Amino acid sequence: MAAYAEVTAITYPARGVNGRTILDTQCLPPEGWRKRLRMPRRRPLTAGIILLAAAFILEIFVTWAGDVLDTRTLGWFSRKLYLAVTALGPFLIPVCWGGIGSSIFLMKRLSDKLFDMAYEESRVKGDVTRIFLGAMLGAIVVVVFFPDFSEQVENGDKTFGPATAAFLAGLGVKPVYAAFERLSETLSNRLAGKTEGS
Repeated sequence: MAAYAEVTAITYPARGVNGRTILDTQCLPPEGWRKRLRMPRRRPLTAGIILLAAAFILEIFVTWAGDVLDTRTLGWFSRKLYLAVTALGPFLIPVCWGGIGSSIFLMKRLSDKLFDMAYEESRVKGDVTRIFLGAMLGAIVVVVFFPDFSEQVENGDKTFGPATAAFLAGLGVKPVYAAFERLSETLSNRLAGKTEGS
């Protein structure tokens, strides 16, 4: 035990590795696919796959709705589907791409921990919240910067659209949230009559 404590005193501060992280990294998955998908190390992957499938399905429906020339030719169900897709599609697609961005961030972070043998299951918290925040920030960024949901923004010789902005907002939740928080504080101070220095 003394030797283990000496080794851990070196490996844990430097790389986050101890006996628990090595055991958790090498842990065998439980029996049954449902339990495997709910494992903390697999939740971001599961959420990412579900959101990617939803984004593709929504894109297909939005394309279909764009090709409809006359809604009177549609049946009852198709007309209701058309109305739902045209009303909600522009909001739901950025939600999906923002969630996908957050899922990719979490998968990369977990992959790094697993590679370094520093994965500790009891410390995996907040992944669902981060995916939710990424999804919501993806929608908010698109609503704020792309009001008509289709324009492109030019940055030098590159252009990007709403889906790219939503994905990047989900990937970088912390800086995007911090920017909105600073903007909120600035607006609050201006409404209260305070200046930056006071």
